[in-house]
Amino acid sequence: MSTPSESVVRAAVLVPIFQRGGEWFVVYVQRAADVPVHQSQIAFPGGIHRPANETLEMTALREAEEEIGLSPSAVEVLAGLPEVRTFTSNFLIAPFIGKIADGYPFKPDPREVARVLVVRVDDLRAPGVFREMEQRLHSGELAVVSTYALGNDVIWGATERITTELLSRLSKGEGSSGPTGFTT
Repeated sequence: MSTPSESVVRAAVLVPIFQRGGEWFVVYVQRAADVPVHQSQIAFPGGIHRPANETLEMTALREAEEEIGLSPSAVEVLAGLPEVRTFTSNFLIAPFIGKIADGYPFKPDPREVARVLVVRVDDLRAPGVFREMEQRLHSGELAVVSTYALGNDVIWGATERITTELLSRLSKGEGSSGPTGFTT
């Protein structure tokens, strides 16, 4: 487990959302089994920030392009969400909500992404989906954590906390042109 005195690693993720038939959807990735950290976990596309040549928002867009082939020009960044820290790998993650078109042709990089998951927001809000479960931490320990359990897919950790914030923002106002109440 990281201690507060250790320096954090800055990172950023893109939280891609789109609308289809009046319903909102969120795009996740399942990380490949052989990536250095958070193997096989459900996450948002993202990665380590390069402060010398990019902003955190640029990091999120770059990583989404590298991981799932999502062109930055196809993303309307709506807002940043509060930063989230991982407890075991010591990342400080800056999430950015990005609206994309329905039907975008993702091209996942198999070195980083096992698959792309598209989840209806209403499925995340369904009774019994948000619950406490035991998960194995990076350290190997078992811990009881908050999760979104969708069949065999379990969203937990930083991705769960970002998802919870996203759902809170979406519930503040969903219009046909996009979520409202975002600040950039």
